[in-house]
Amino acid sequence: MNISALLTSAGINIGMCALLLCFYSILRKQPGLVNVYFGGRLLAQENIMLPDAFRFEMLLPSPSWILKAWKSTEDDILAAAGLDAVVFLRLLVFRLWAHCLALYIITFSACILLYFEYQKIAELRLAHFTGSPANPSHFTVLVRSIPRSTEESFSDAVKNFFMNYHASSYLAHQMIYRTGKVQRLMNNAEKIYKKIVYATPSCLYQECRPMRVRCGLCGGTSSSFNLYSNELQLAERHPGLDRLDSLKEKECAAAFVFFKTRYAAVVASQVLQSSNPMLWVTDLAPEPHDVYWSNLWLPYGQLWLRRITNLLASIVFMFLFLLPVTFVQGLSQLDKLQRMFPFLKSILNKGQFF
Repeated sequence: MNISALLTSAGINIGMCALLLCFYSILRKQPGLVNVYFGGRLLAQENIMLPDAFRFEMLLPSPSWILKAWKSTEDDILAAAGLDAVVFLRLLVFRLWAHCLALYIITFSACILLYFEYQKIAELRLAHFTGSPANPSHFTVLVRSIPRSTEESFSDAVKNFFMNYHASSYLAHQMIYRTGKVQRLMNNAEKIYKKIVYATPSCLYQECRPMRVRCGLCGGTSSSFNLYSNELQLAERHPGLDRLDSLKEKECAAAFVFFKTRYAAVVASQVLQSSNPMLWVTDLAPEPHDVYWSNLWLPYGQLWLRRITNLLASIVFMFLFLLPVTFVQGLSQLDKLQRMFPFLKSILNKGQFF
């Protein structure tokens, strides 16, 4: 049971009750509302002391009427308001107590049944975890919304972060890369661009000029555009190009982090990793066949925008669906429409005529 939620609900109900009692205590003192709050006495022609002038006490709530109402007996109510008022109050109290008694019985029974049911479910979960073989997903945490840094890559940021805050349980991590046909085309284009950029002017004019070769069978000539006669020659001239080509795969702001124990993985998945809840978002990793890899490339903030968009689209679709349903239901009940809206009678009669 969430004690804080229970106390919050109780505080809200008590506060509303106190506010309504204060309003009643103030309004019953106003001379203009005597007919509302003291109608029975006026009908009985009893003397009611009304204030002659405005007083500041008329704007302050007073609890004295609560004590008088609590001390009143049935004879007093019978003498002041009659038999109907006594019967009404008795029925009101009896509904109140019957409702509270039934509510407490149902709540108490439900709590007992839930306790035994949760105990059984906990035993089944414990037996399942202890009896099943170790699954890599039990030791893995999915980290999303890794902050971007100009000084280090996503992989270095993940390693440094978990080595600082989870050094005793951190084991390793695996970054998530963008793949797909479009990304492969972009990578190939970047590779060609780097070769052109890193090529020197002497290379372009000497080694990259067209070479004419005569064909021995047909006597024709063919031209080829020889960029580099040897791939090792490029590596010798530009040793940093291999390192740049190795980074052609684009890292995403998401990674799978592996821990040494299940407990460490669960704790890391539940703890807030940053003061900004939109950064370093951690969850237990799903099974490999349950992962939709395309969604892992999306920024975490974009996922929230998609969820909000789906919610708004569902609401719009619901209202758009209600309009034709309401129209069809109205056509099936033309008689009720005529009684509710008399000005539609002539229109509906013309429709029936046609």
